[in-house]
Amino acid sequence: MKLKEKVKKFIEDNILLSWGDKIVLGVSGGPDSLCLLHILYFLKEEYNLTLIVAHVNHNLRSEAKFEADFVEKFAKDLGLEFYLADVDIEVLAKEKKKSCEEVAREYRYNFFNEIVQKTNATKIAVAHNLNDNAETILMHIIRGSGLEGIKGISAKNGNIIRPLLNIERSEIEDYCGENNLTPMMDKTNFENIYTRNKVRNTLIPLLKEINPEILASLNRLGNILTEEDEFICEYIDKIYNDICIEKNKLNKAKFLELPKGAKCRILRKAILEFKGNLVDISYSSLQNAVNLIMTSRNGNIIKIASGIKIFVNYDVLEFVEKLEESKEFEYELNIPGKTYIEELDIIINAEIKNANEVEDFIKSPNKKFFDIEKTGKKLYVRNRRFGDSFLPNGVNGTKKIKDFFSDLKIPTHERDRIPILTNGKDIIWVMGFRTSKKFLKDKNSKEVIILNYGKNI
Repeated sequence: MKLKEKVKKFIEDNILLSWGDKIVLGVSGGPDSLCLLHILYFLKEEYNLTLIVAHVNHNLRSEAKFEADFVEKFAKDLGLEFYLADVDIEVLAKEKKKSCEEVAREYRYNFFNEIVQKTNATKIAVAHNLNDNAETILMHIIRGSGLEGIKGISAKNGNIIRPLLNIERSEIEDYCGENNLTPMMDKTNFENIYTRNKVRNTLIPLLKEINPEILASLNRLGNILTEEDEFICEYIDKIYNDICIEKNKLNKAKFLELPKGAKCRILRKAILEFKGNLVDISYSSLQNAVNLIMTSRNGNIIKIASGIKIFVNYDVLEFVEKLEESKEFEYELNIPGKTYIEELDIIINAEIKNANEVEDFIKSPNKKFFDIEKTGKKLYVRNRRFGDSFLPNGVNGTKKIKDFFSDLKIPTHERDRIPILTNGKDIIWVMGFRTSKKFLKDKNSKEVIILNYGKNI
């Protein structure tokens, strides 16, 4: 089968193209990207494609400017739109304290996505081939990665497609020769200055002595693991849906019953759902978090990379990015009138009415009334203080606020954000929860103060 037909079949099998796609092609000028551009141009009419060529000059080599000019001319000779980014990757890598490889990759994909936004493109096409995938799988094995890494590169990931993923580098080079393409050759590919180059130039040739079909074997391994990972992900999704209470909360008891491998997967999914990405989330950080959760107690805070923390709240594992520091606040209420509580971003409305105008019971947890003769007309809203206690309605005797919150299993980090109504001496209402029996309206009440609160009062 000719290479064009082989690539076309791979595109069809993996549904990489749709009729009328507008595609941003990442073209370095090397054999892989030039081959990809040439083949997609060949398929242009069949799929009614619009092709846009994008090139990033990383300024890492003296030939970089020449390569950028070469790609621009190649694109324009085909009548294609061309975009160029010029960046000093070494300077950027130092600023970000990352490797040149990592920063260059991030920069390229950010640039490609900018073009997607600007041109309303539908896909980004890059020229990873079968060799690249084998190298990636080996590198992840060496690092001790999990299934997610060892399964290798995907043919399709979001809006990114890789039509050459089943093509060997030697086939690509032959195609370039047969079609009179003269790609730029990056001489640093033959220097063992990067891990990938060492794998490509040293490790794979050694493995070929043991297994001449090592590239195909590694890609087959990647395909097998991809299928198994898909099955595991479906299983994990079902478990996650069962133990997820809210977007950032998991049922702790159900989590602890899971096999350890499932625990790591569930944590990983929970972080992805909460944060939107898995940057700096390693398998070891997940394992460490699982071990800490296993022995955790109420109130414990477990740190994971990237600023993510897990707050252990009785039967709940709550994912938070940052825990706000406790800060005392107190406001005197405008009576009658409205008072804005900045720390809680709520408004409290107060009005005075004759007692006989008010129903005996209000169902809303955010609205209550009290005998104003008992409370007094100077009222305050604050958060909890050390030693606070009150006489909760429906309970015999005094209750410490600390114990009251514990009984309700209110997370420790949320307790300082619960408003408390006082008259400067006694607690009248733990707002949203319980009133004090001491200030309730009775048959002798003449006037009542009605309080309600919320975001938009």
